[in-house]
Amino acid sequence: MLAAAVLLTASSAAVATAAPRPGADWHHALAVLKTLRKQPPRVPIVYLLGDSLARECTVDDRSWATQVRRYGGGRIMAFNLGSRHQTFGQSAALVGVMPRRPAIVFIGVDPGRFAAAPVKPVLRLDRRLAASYAQHHYTGSGILSVARKKAMVRDWVRRRYPAFRRSYLGNLLRLEALIVACERRGLRPVLLELPLNTAVAGHSFDRALSTYRYGCRSLAALHDIPFVSLVAQARLVNADFHDLAHMVESGRVKWQRLLAKRTAGLLKRYGMR
Repeated sequence: MLAAAVLLTASSAAVATAAPRPGADWHHALAVLKTLRKQPPRVPIVYLLGDSLARECTVDDRSWATQVRRYGGGRIMAFNLGSRHQTFGQSAALVGVMPRRPAIVFIGVDPGRFAAAPVKPVLRLDRRLAASYAQHHYTGSGILSVARKKAMVRDWVRRRYPAFRRSYLGNLLRLEALIVACERRGLRPVLLELPLNTAVAGHSFDRALSTYRYGCRSLAALHDIPFVSLVAQARLVNADFHDLAHMVESGRVKWQRLLAKRTAGLLKRYGMR
């Protein structure tokens, strides 16, 4: 396994810390999975796991599923289970409570997920928080100025990139563990690169991007799973983003259309159509 090779170069695994109090988006994910376990659907399921970038990159579950059917993927149920600061370990915890039904699991990857410290997943459902869930926290009316966005780029380079370098290898291990968790549960994992506002970021993220893309492609090859990137194809512009990576309405429409097409193709590939 790639993990064994990585361990030879990694200094030591980070110790999981207590997670900050999870929000409504995390408890929404728990509630969705609890319902699916009680009433497993007869059609294939498609999940999207990831942080808030993943949460913001689809319009809604119903329209995603409708588009998949329109593109020849058949009837499915689609669920965006992205949540704020969701780590690979937390994603693995969600996989552990998914019903054992035919499913594709898109695993969102982005620089922030590889810079994150591990946390202990909370699996006790808070129904009150779950009931307050609203998928989108960002809209076109609140887009940050270019100056603010450029300041965020400088902050990434100064503060977050060092965290990325410290945490990358450990998170690559956790990503492989997440892939293995999907495989052991009979699910089809797919690595999905999440959006980035390249119009403002320029080349400031290049080192982080090249590093994690290499790791993701290596894992994808090792496990014979897809590594999907829609970033170039989506042709997103600055106005599609609230900040450096969270999309607003116009960006979601572009992204979901491409994601639905790719989803339909994968359903056919795996004989789930």
